[in-house]
Amino acid sequence: MDLGTIQKKLEMKDGSGYQYVREFCEDVCLVFRNAMLYNDSSSDVFNMAKTLSQKFEKKWKLRIEARLLEEVTNSFSKRKRRH
Repeated sequence: MDLGTIQKKLEMKDGSGYQYVREFCEDVCLVFRNAMLYNDSSSDVFNMAKTLSQKFEKKWKLRIEARLLEEVTNSFSKRKRRH
């Protein structure tokens, strides 16, 4: 996963991109985790990924926490109605 792929998935108009906010968040976090996993902890790449990851987590948690809760609630409600 990379930021270019995330951007393409965000721009998809045919419905094949992200369906849920959580999917987007997971992919962004994966990019940062991979950058830290595959680069030495003293490298610029590692340190930038760590910093961006922390900023992303903090800002997005504040901005989308309610939306994520709504997705989970809606998903649970849909499953409950099917049974």
